[in-house]
Amino acid sequence: MSTQEQTSGVSHYEPSVKSLLSSTKKDPDFIKQCFWNLKAEYDAYGKKIALWSVLGVAFICLFELLNRRLVGQVSFSGIEIRRLSFLLYIMPPLVALSGLNLATFNVEENIYIGVLKEFALQEFPELRKSEILDLFLAQQGTFGAFISDSFSKPLIARSLKVNRTAQILIIPVSFLGFEIYAYIQLFTHSAPAVFPTVISLCFSALTIILAIPLVITIRVGKPL
Repeated sequence: MSTQEQTSGVSHYEPSVKSLLSSTKKDPDFIKQCFWNLKAEYDAYGKKIALWSVLGVAFICLFELLNRRLVGQVSFSGIEIRRLSFLLYIMPPLVALSGLNLATFNVEENIYIGVLKEFALQEFPELRKSEILDLFLAQQGTFGAFISDSFSKPLIARSLKVNRTAQILIIPVSFLGFEIYAYIQLFTHSAPAVFPTVISLCFSALTIILAIPLVITIRVGKPL
């Protein structure tokens, strides 16, 4: 939240939520449905974050298996592919894409958090004050959870926050470190085929550039 928002006490989402809830013809059931639909969308982002975290690690592992020639061929539905070296040029851009998706989904998920909190503040103040809403929004994919001290012992709550903070720091650094390592390996061992490496590097660089503004908006230790 920006300094201007803190000073005025108004969130980005207040006008939109207020416009929906201030209608004289609002249907209570429709309002509840909107709230739970927003919650379902929020939960879906947690699953997307978990999926792309796993995919990113899988791409890194596959690159290393190919790089060390531990995997040379694969058979699928009776079709045997003997030369898999082309995947070495594909894995780094896919890892960069995983990082971009993780950053994108995290930022979008935090938007849903803001809308849900503003929604509860205006329509379900008891839910907001009781911190039950915070428990609903505690799990955010593989980035750990924000469990309030009200629901867990302080040591456990701090451990969960440290876990999320560590992952927010480690995941982008690890992905970026892999990109550097991968292209050192590719330029070192594929001298006759530099062109595919350069094309792969261009795709990775473009994806990383797109991800940087999103990554720097993720605040360590707590959601946006």
